[in-house]
Order: sequence, then structure tokens, then C-alpha cells
Amino acid sequence: MLLIPEPTVDGRWFLPEAGGAAAWLAAQGFQAGDRLGFAVAPGPVAAGMLQAAFEMGICLVLFNRRLTPGECAALHARSRVRTVLISGEHPLGVLDIPRLEVPDTLPPSPAPRSIPGEDLPALVLFTSGTTGQAKAAVLSRGAVRAAARSSGLRMALSPVDTWLGCMPLDHAGGAMVILRQIVAGCRVLLRPRFDTAEVNDLLDAGQATGLSVVPTMLHRLVAAREGRPWPRSLRLILSGGGPLAEPLARASLALGLAPVQTYGLTECAGQLCTLDPEDAAAGIGTCGPPVAGMNVRIRDGQVEFRGPGLFAGYEDAAGVPRLPLTPDGWFASGDLGTLDESGRLVLHGRRSDLIVSGGENVYPAEVEGVLEAHPRVAEAMVHGEADSEWGQVVWATVVTRDGLDLTEEECRAAVAGLAGYKRPRRWRFVTALPRTASGKLSRRK
Repeated sequence: MLLIPEPTVDGRWFLPEAGGAAAWLAAQGFQAGDRLGFAVAPGPVAAGMLQAAFEMGICLVLFNRRLTPGECAALHARSRVRTVLISGEHPLGVLDIPRLEVPDTLPPSPAPRSIPGEDLPALVLFTSGTTGQAKAAVLSRGAVRAAARSSGLRMALSPVDTWLGCMPLDHAGGAMVILRQIVAGCRVLLRPRFDTAEVNDLLDAGQATGLSVVPTMLHRLVAAREGRPWPRSLRLILSGGGPLAEPLARASLALGLAPVQTYGLTECAGQLCTLDPEDAAAGIGTCGPPVAGMNVRIRDGQVEFRGPGLFAGYEDAAGVPRLPLTPDGWFASGDLGTLDESGRLVLHGRRSDLIVSGGENVYPAEVEGVLEAHPRVAEAMVHGEADSEWGQVVWATVVTRDGLDLTEEECRAAVAGLAGYKRPRRWRFVTALPRTASGKLSRRK
């Protein structure tokens, strides 16, 4: 599915499907300020809906289709959406909730008019802290637009580029590919899922000049090429969603192209620091300097930032965004890092307890809570172990109640309601968990 944006007389770019999507949304009675759930299968209509809602001032709440129905139900209960746009197979589809089935095709219509209001909420994305409690992060139209422009400048995107996107559009990574690339008029080759052989074939056929990957995807692509160089038509591999191991980056470089490492958060609409493609080989091991407009500093070893891409805050129970900032106006990421002599960010660790497996965030407290609900589990500790393919895999250490017997099979059954990437791959059973002198659980030990 090749999406080709078209220029308008005022210098903007629009997907042909955006006009039909805007007309359809208006016919359903939706207007600026409304909030809709978004669970639409990847495709031209979904991409058009993303752009149309953005220009119309309609806020979309994204529901990741990799979650289970139970996880989606919990998020939906807190989402404050009355209607969900849905198509294809999605976990929300099994729930009894108000929905609108999005048509497979839409008739062509003129490009939607972009209403004013950069402070209007554009996206609500669910993220979690170390407690595992989901937080609803609000991105304004201004923040999304600023992030799209700055990342496009860093990657030198233009209408001659074709970007290969393999992430669901109801996921932050997939949605931002659409909203970012069309600002530069870049074409998007949209695939419903990542398939190693298909992606390598498309690249070798010269179908894309750039693509987005998480380290797990890059690992599989490099391994499958078996030493075959990257095609000359491919100029940029953007790697995000987790730490990029230096050996993997150098393995890609050996095929002729160093990946462009990027570091970002939901709270900054995607990219905060990104390597300059021309500096990718020299910058291996770093995430590059901040993108245009964003400022980064290191305070007490922690990465802090501010700038136009900063989110509006986390919604409280009443739906009001609350933006936690330092007293002098910076947002503390919780990640540890340093800046090298060239101003490039070097990360020393993700948020203290966060596990990043295959580009997806796993919060230990959430998995531990599920395990500790089992009647024979006294305590559980979940952490990540380094893995050459997934970046990290989830381990679980379990203490049973009063020495009762418990098997791996029973533990696996206990976490079956979680998304696959959250389920522990390896298990150990102990009589006690390590603790600090103050009695706190010590994951490091």
C-alpha cells in the first residue's frame, strides 16, 4: 500500500484518503474538540483518518492492538471516549462498547480544512511509570507538528523519499510515521505487519529509501541478509524503541549502512535526539544531538528536556492534563545519560526498572502484580536480561507461599492474560528475594 501525499495550494501535503476521511467523520457529527478511540487496521483509510482527525481538531486515543482484550478494557474504562473507530481484528472488538465500523474505502473528497488551535489535544497515548499504572499522556497539535518538522529536518526527508512503515497505526510509532512523513511530502509504503523476508525483498527491489525499525527488527533483517549489502537506494535506517547494541549497529554498517539511532519518549511526541544520517557511522553508540527546537540537559545523571515537542501532561481523574516539571521548567525523563564532546546523547540505561523487549515497554510492577495474585505466590520480582534478538527478555523470580509447590506451567497460565511480550520467558524459584539495607527490593542484586 503506497501512500502518496499531494500538495495543496497553501503548501501543505495531504493524503488522498484524508479528504474522504474528513467528510466521513463530519457526516458522523464529529467536530473539533471531540475525542475518539482509534483502533483501525493499517491501511490507506486508517492513515487518512489520522491526518483528517488531526487537521479537524479531533483528538484520537490510540489503543494498541498488541494488548489483550482485558488490558484494552482497563484502558478504555479510563479513556473518557464515548465512541471507538474500529476495523479489522482488534482486542477492543470483543468488548461491548460504543463503536463505529470504519469503511474499507472512502470516496475522494477535497483536502480537509485545517482549523486553528495548536493547543488542541491531538493524541492521547497510554504510557506507564515504574508503578505499572497506565498514564494517559496528551500530545497537542502544536507538539506533534513541531516534532514532525524537527525530525523531518534531521532526516532530510523530502517528496523524493519513500518510507517503509511496518508498525500498526494504532501504536504511537506507526501513527507518528504517518503524521511525520506527510509534513515533508514523503511517500509511505505501508505494510500491515513486519515480515523479515518481505521487507528485505522490498528494500532489494528499491521500493524504499528509509524505514523505521526497533532493534529486534534490525537484528532479523541483518541476519537474514547473510552478508548481502544493503541496496544503494536505501539511505536511512531509523532505529528506535529501545537501546541499539553496538555490535548490531556495526553489523549493519558492515553491510554498507549504519543505522540512525534515535531516542525519544511519548512525552516528546517521538524523537528527542536523533543521529544525523551523515554522522551515523561516527556516532555509533550514541543517539545523536537533540532535534531542532528541543533542548536537552543532564542533571544528576538524568536526561531532562524541554521544547515545543513537549507533551501537555498526564490526565488526572477529571481528564485535566497535569505537566510535571522541575522548578525551572524541565521535564525529567527518568533515563540516565551523558552528552559527549559533540553534544550527542549517550544513554546509560532506560528508566530504572523498565524492560524494553522487541521495542515494547514492559513494566515489572504490572507483571509482578499478576503473579502475586496467584494464591500460592508470596512475592515475585521481574527484570530484563540482555538478549541478542529481542534486546531484553523478561525473567521472573518467584517466592512461593509457605514453601508450597508451584510449577512453571502454572505460572505461565497465571500471566496468560498479558500481551505476549510481557510474559516471562524464563523462571526461577527461590526462598527469598534480595533486598537493600532499608528493606526495599533490590532488582540490581
